[in-house]
Amino acid sequence: SPEAQRAANEAFDVLVRHVAALLPLDASPGSKQRAALRIWATLHGYVSLRHHVIGQLMDYQQWRNMTLDSFEKVVKDLKETAALSGLV
Repeated sequence: SPEAQRAANEAFDVLVRHVAALLPLDASPGSKQRAALRIWATLHGYVSLRHHVIGQLMDYQQWRNMTLDSFEKVVKDLKETAALSGLV
């Protein structure tokens, strides 16, 4: 629906604004969007898999720790990449 699409766009815009804080001030809008999408895809993957059979392979705390570890690695990589080249 148009309302759902608007909500999705607004949510992504919020994520882009937060992720932009990890990047150089002069990062392009496309770089900011790609970085946000990379974080979203990583977290979405973990959330989606958690709700399937594979999520039953470990307890919640183990799953949470693995998810946060991956998130931290993506953020660290984005920051290092931005520091080295200004590009993401």
